[in-house]
Amino acid sequence: MFLNKEKQYSIPQNLKFENIVFIPHVDLKVSAGYGSIIDEINMTHDFMAFAKSWIFKNIHVSTESLVLFTVNGDSMDCPTSPIKDGGLILVDKSTTEFKNDGVYVIALDDALYVKRLQILPGKKLKVKSDNLNYDPFEVSLETDNFHIVGKVILAGGLFECIK
Repeated sequence: MFLNKEKQYSIPQNLKFENIVFIPHVDLKVSAGYGSIIDEINMTHDFMAFAKSWIFKNIHVSTESLVLFTVNGDSMDCPTSPIKDGGLILVDKSTTEFKNDGVYVIALDDALYVKRLQILPGKKLKVKSDNLNYDPFEVSLETDNFHIVGKVILAGGLFECIK
């Protein structure tokens, strides 16, 4: 129905657009390694459609707060992590302050990263990668060159066998 040999797309006749929400896919890769410049964070490249019922049942965040990023790099890649190079992450951009340990998109020195954050004494965070080949580091919550872009609430990508 959606794909034929000429790769043309069609819309199912029973599709109701009021039951779908379109989440922007920002034209900027989030680094899971060395970082990507954040000059064009507001440039929307594409959208992905989600069923409203699925979003409201599973995500529990306003759809206006959601944005998709593409992961670039392998620093979050390990056997137990769903965050892989080339995969997508769904981010709640309304979470701009550290609330609890978890995976966040952060801006540090004009670059975006997806990292695991852990609170430390003295208003500091430990910034960790899931891939143990990357060393953790600390960052002060009071520095001007660090801020939280949002919290990662969903991650996924293609299975290796179909790439």
